[in-house]
Amino acid sequence: MGPLFVGFIGNLEGLVEAVYQRGLVPLSWIKWLDIKQLTDAPPTGGWTGGFWWWWRASRVIHDRDLLGNSVEVIDEFPFFSFLLGDMHPHVLALPFVLLAIAGALSLLLAARDRGQQISSPESASSEQGHAAFRTLYSAFAYFRETLGALTGLGGFGIVLYALIFGALGFLNTWDFPIYVALATLAIGAGLAVDAQSNGPAAAAGLTWATVRRAAAAGLALGVLGWLLYLPFYIGFQSQLGGLLPNLLFPSRFSQFLVMFGLFLAIMLPYLMTLSRAVPGRTWRRGTLFAFPLLFLAPLFLMAAFIFVFAVLPQGRAFIQTVLDNPAVKAAAGDGSFG
Repeated sequence: MGPLFVGFIGNLEGLVEAVYQRGLVPLSWIKWLDIKQLTDAPPTGGWTGGFWWWWRASRVIHDRDLLGNSVEVIDEFPFFSFLLGDMHPHVLALPFVLLAIAGALSLLLAARDRGQQISSPESASSEQGHAAFRTLYSAFAYFRETLGALTGLGGFGIVLYALIFGALGFLNTWDFPIYVALATLAIGAGLAVDAQSNGPAAAAGLTWATVRRAAAAGLALGVLGWLLYLPFYIGFQSQLGGLLPNLLFPSRFSQFLVMFGLFLAIMLPYLMTLSRAVPGRTWRRGTLFAFPLLFLAPLFLMAAFIFVFAVLPQGRAFIQTVLDNPAVKAAAGDGSFG
């Protein structure tokens, strides 16, 4: 079902379109969703609003700046890009993304089957374990030993994996860290599953030792993937750069619902079904572990951002430089962070 969910299922704009055009729900509900240009024309009485109705499915996030002006936000999904015949990097990189996913799956299966053959990091020399994070050579040596034991790969196989993941950096840049992270999670999940299947002594599953092994392998995989394409990065330039928190245009719940409502409708019953097979003690322990991660961590990050950007003088000065940027002024108008 995974390829169906990823490649063919889109957002709920098509359903909203049909409901609006047929007049099946109150107009106030449709306006609450605030899909761009949907209500500009009266309902047609049919199932769609003309030939170009499907274009609106890629613009369901309707943001406005602080002055109320509409802001263009593109939120495409795979099937929309296939229908359009889009030649953008996020589409052209998809075959390589599938290869990277297959590589991550291979790492997971190999870690599950071979994880117990790896000596624990604590059993290795302390000097070697710490040096893996100090120098690139030691990191790669640790990576070669760990991933080689996990997968049975030699030096060539390790370089090939790094080549596959590193290629995403110049195809569609953000895919590189995303799928290196996926490979890291795959190794960790494989080790955890292997631990759970090897008796009471290893029944802890996800342990700090597992996390360290997976993190060390993922770090070295990312560094090696970056080094293999270093000539590209040396001369690379982009019209965009840097990372900033989105302080001006927060997404509303209605937009989240239209974007991911169908996936939530599938995922939540599935998780509820799986939870029935989990012992109550394990379920409660997992809930206690997940609660701070899902709820308290975002609140902590919000508090940290508020402290840095609203309390500290350096943060206030930084926000003011952002507000003084001509592009920001064009969107948000003149103002000061007082």
